[in-house]
Amino acid sequence: MNQRIHNLMNSDVYLKSLDKLVAWSAFLYPLTALPQLYEIWINKNINGVSLLSWSLFLVFTLLLLLHSIARNDKNLIIMWLSWIVVYIGIIGGILLQG
Repeated sequence: MNQRIHNLMNSDVYLKSLDKLVAWSAFLYPLTALPQLYEIWINKNINGVSLLSWSLFLVFTLLLLLHSIARNDKNLIIMWLSWIVVYIGIIGGILLQG
């Protein structure tokens, strides 16, 4: 890697900016599932929504959450907890609508 790029990527300003961006992303990323939740809970439409897929997403996210807790990465802990809430909402909607 170019030395100038390496120095930039390890600078305090860059790392603090990246930390802030990741913190916002950890909060906003799970919101991308809102259209799916809306479709299931408001429109009562579960066509094409796979219970198996969303259940597996939940299982693997639990593993990622455990890893994040072990590494004490607060941003990832927030993100994975948010995704778990989303997955439970989607799975619950599938089960109730199915």
